[in-house]
Amino acid sequence: SGWASTAPAGGGAWELFSSTTVSSTVTTIDINLSTSHDVYMVVLDNVETGIGAGGQFRWKKGGSFVTNDYSYVDIQTSISARSETSFKLCNTNSSGRNASGIIYLTNINNTGSEAATYFHQAAINQEILLVGGTASGVAGPVTAIRLLWDNGVNITGGSVYVYTLKTS
Repeated sequence: SGWASTAPAGGGAWELFSSTTVSSTVTTIDINLSTSHDVYMVVLDNVETGIGAGGQFRWKKGGSFVTNDYSYVDIQTSISARSETSFKLCNTNSSGRNASGIIYLTNINNTGSEAATYFHQAAINQEILLVGGTASGVAGPVTAIRLLWDNGVNITGGSVYVYTLKTS
């Protein structure tokens, strides 16, 4: 009885795929994905940026980062559907706090135009944000994601850990 301390044999455990620690100022963090995995979890740990910018991310399909047709719904104090140039990652940093959160990417290898989806939870400025969506219009698997902040605000610290769901 009780909970097992390890994942069952044959899959189901999260396995570290890559990690990035920001040690100098950058404008984006690019994370390459592999077609050998279909499900990813991206963990943002204490990502530091300038005040006055919200976080975003884009995914790469067909050799370039998609800059249109991102559709998502965010749940904060109200529910709102949007169509934007990127996915919302976190709210505007209005008080110098760092961003942390988890992005789940699913079905990234599907080649249909509305195949891959994501769900994200984040915290900044003592606010919790839940977001989910997809990007339409560009066929092909997702091969990378790019983290960036509004108006080119720099990322100055923090870490990003990428995990894949082990299937066997």
